[in-house]
Amino acid sequence: MLKRIITLLFLLPAVCLIEAQTLNFSEKSYHLEGGLYAGFNTDGYEIDGGVSYFFNRFVGVRCGIGVAGEIGSLKSLSIAFDDDDQWLPGNGHEYYDNEITSLTRLRFIPAMVLRSPCLYDWKEQDVQLYLFAEPGVVLSTPGRDSHGAKWFNLMLRAGVNMQVDRWVFTLGYGISDFSLTSGIKGIEHPNHLTNTVFIGAAYKF
Repeated sequence: MLKRIITLLFLLPAVCLIEAQTLNFSEKSYHLEGGLYAGFNTDGYEIDGGVSYFFNRFVGVRCGIGVAGEIGSLKSLSIAFDDDDQWLPGNGHEYYDNEITSLTRLRFIPAMVLRSPCLYDWKEQDVQLYLFAEPGVVLSTPGRDSHGAKWFNLMLRAGVNMQVDRWVFTLGYGISDFSLTSGIKGIEHPNHLTNTVFIGAAYKF
């Protein structure tokens, strides 16, 4: 199902005649956007920064690079006492021994960017709201101690953008067959769909 949705979104610009428009602000044309996404997902977290180029007002491409990783469990945080410590009164010294080891994977994310016409234009405040979708692929390095990890994955992001001046703020949801634990033995479901809720910010230039 995910493959069909992404394929349809990739084909959409080819079957629609879209008037060539640029991203305009203050009577200037801005084809580029640089931004950052950060979110939490079913595996942990993901962060990536990237640059987008828009051919017209509604269609562009984005290349991003970032990491996905686990969030260290608080159960890995232990407390120990050293009765022989002379530095504190009562010979009781409290310290934290944090031995958290989390799995992380580097990711390269090329994607198409599709944007809707403006849903709401608050001209007095230079605020515009519109929808977006980003079908793409995730190319990732294998995780630590993994064997035969899947490195090519499909991805779909969608949500709402709020443009303020030349800034674009994003709230969205993503789904991908990228799995942080792919190739890791001893895990019940090493390959699974990953669901993500994320926020983002970008700047037009």
